Amino acid sequence: LPLVWQYNLNGVAVNTGSLVPVVRIRALTSCNPQGTETGAFTENKQTPGNSNFQFSTRTFQWKFNWQTKEFGAGCYNVYIRLLNSDGVTIIQDNGPMKVQLR
Repeated sequence: LPLVWQYNLNGVAVNTGSLVPVVRIRALTSCNPQGTETGAFTENKQTPGNSNFQFSTRTFQWKFNWQTKEFGAGCYNVYIRLLNSDGVTIIQDNGPMKVQLR
């Protein structure tokens, strides 16, 4: 399942290619609005050799290919955490974005 995002400042795309995104996924107890998060986060960090992440130097968009085989049907909250170039300091957290798998 492809997830695509881009960072903007005042409506202008920002080149975040030197930074380190982390996709964090957490299950919900149900897909209705009262569903609450349950269990631990599943994290996938952009690292050399991790082909799940792609960055476009033309559009400044990140793309993450979420491998959903290990996840059951249901709803999940997806968060994107942006780390500095050394992969340690949190610059920004975004989310949650609810995704339903069938």
